[in-house]
Amino acid sequence: SARAAFSELQRRGIQPDTVAYTSLTACLAGPEAMQKADLILAEAKNAGVVPHIFFYNELLRVASESGDFERFDALLAELRAAGLRENSGTEAQIRALERRRRRS
Repeated sequence: SARAAFSELQRRGIQPDTVAYTSLTACLAGPEAMQKADLILAEAKNAGVVPHIFFYNELLRVASESGDFERFDALLAELRAAGLRENSGTEAQIRALERRRRRS
């Protein structure tokens, strides 16, 4: 699994960066995905890794696909408070969430 490979890198002393954490988050899907994404975010922050907009876009995707609209809104507020510039990926996640909200 992606998590096993990630853990192996850490075991070998390789310090994951924002790209590694983003890639791990990109592998998430399913009913527990948001919980796992939050754990990955906490782990990254505890390691001193500063999430970039691509990491947040993956977190937004997971929140949206999980139907966790409150978490989506919180993550969006967090990335804005961090001064990150939204990009086309962010805009796509916002549109996807709006479609999911209309359907629910």
